[in-house]
Amino acid sequence: MSEESLSPGNTSDTVPAGGPSRDEVIYRLNRLWIGDSAFRETGVFDVAGLLNTDSTVRLEPALEVSGYQIREVIGSGSFGVVYRAYDSQLNRDVAIKIPRPEVLADQAKLRRFEGEARAVAKLDHPAIVPIYEADLNPPTPYLALAYIPGPDLRQFLAERTAELPWRDAVELVTELAQAVHYAHECGIQHRDLKPSNVLLLPRNSANADSASLKDFQPRLTDFGLAKLSRESLEETGSSMVVGTPLYMSPEVFSKGASDGNPGAADIYSLGCLLYELLTGRPPITGDSYVQVIDRLREERPELIRRLRPELPASVETICRVCLEKNPAARYASAAELAEELQRAAQGEPLMARRSSWRKRLLYWMEQPQRVRAAGWYSLLFHLILLSWLCVMAATFHLFIPMTADEYRNQMLEGIRVLTTVDIPMVLIAVMTIKRKRWAVRSGVVMSFLFTSYMVAWRLGWVKFFENIYREENYHSHATFFLIFFAAVIELVLYNVALVSISRRPPDQDT
Repeated sequence: MSEESLSPGNTSDTVPAGGPSRDEVIYRLNRLWIGDSAFRETGVFDVAGLLNTDSTVRLEPALEVSGYQIREVIGSGSFGVVYRAYDSQLNRDVAIKIPRPEVLADQAKLRRFEGEARAVAKLDHPAIVPIYEADLNPPTPYLALAYIPGPDLRQFLAERTAELPWRDAVELVTELAQAVHYAHECGIQHRDLKPSNVLLLPRNSANADSASLKDFQPRLTDFGLAKLSRESLEETGSSMVVGTPLYMSPEVFSKGASDGNPGAADIYSLGCLLYELLTGRPPITGDSYVQVIDRLREERPELIRRLRPELPASVETICRVCLEKNPAARYASAAELAEELQRAAQGEPLMARRSSWRKRLLYWMEQPQRVRAAGWYSLLFHLILLSWLCVMAATFHLFIPMTADEYRNQMLEGIRVLTTVDIPMVLIAVMTIKRKRWAVRSGVVMSFLFTSYMVAWRLGWVKFFENIYREENYHSHATFFLIFFAAVIELVLYNVALVSISRRPPDQDT
């Protein structure tokens, strides 16, 4: 390919509608310092997959971007690669963030990169990495941010073997919560809070290699997934689940999630950070992306004081409130969370006191697995009843002499029970296991009617199994109590399932 064919004016080949032309992408790539070791060694970057072409374009790395001298790759974010660069005019190091090649080739992703610049430009807080300059125009959009010489929180935790003092962890998350509240007040949700997005700036002259956590000031960075409060869901839908699910709230994966508390997702992520700082692991883990999401919806984290018994109950309470599955049950704001953390650090009583037995019971009822538990119990219960009726019918037919009328009446009685109770409840139970809302509601109604009918039978208001038991009162009483208590348990489980499924967004039904 000739050098002339790389000029931005040649636009004969284009990528799909809505994106820049093929040659414009090549021109943009030609201005970038690609942070890939193979590219740095060979000077060759294969754009075949990106541009739907069989050609391989040879590109020369640019060691300078708009006057900033590129020194080294120091990290990468959701939409760009970050370099340490030198600003010769002001004699200082800066962090230069440049869109990834695939971002340059996708107009929607490029708008997201530009959105990060608009978001960070609105923020001026000591715990947020400031932006110095931005150029969002082609061929090479970039952001110039403050350079933080310390490690990020992920690197700090990976290099540490001893447990962190809990007060150090609480104080760091307090600073982060204050910064997040400031961003929320400016109408910005971060949506990707995780250890690698928390940079640690050494305070004074602290040695980064030997310093403790309290020797660093946290700085939030990477607002690539930031969402403006007034931004429409359609504009951010493609990026809703980009990021690390280990630190993302359950409702982020729900199209029907309520925006009643816009900052609730960030509060959940702050709770994840606090949990990991105190225990050395995220609250929810898994071997794959899908497994993590499933566990995020289904399971609650292990109680923090089971892992560190010496922690104050107040810290466990704060983590529990932050990690509530229901966004409305979390702290109303990041400022409220910061105040609670300060109270915990000072040994003062929390505003959100330790869970009462009522709150613990409600939390247990809200867990998603309660729906399937009700379905499986109901399925087994009515399969046993169905089998028992069939065995009883066979026993009478084979071993007990009866007249034709007596046998017919017993068969009709059994069929009525099967068709009006057991078979419908088996079908409802199967659909409850599949988490269908209508099945849970039907299960509540049917189990209530069945339990009420059993009570009416005991009181003599209705006749039940009159032909089966006839004068055998002992067996009649024993059967009643067994079925009655099993029916009461079924009714309770279905009501618990109703509470659980009522707290779930409609799109989580499967």
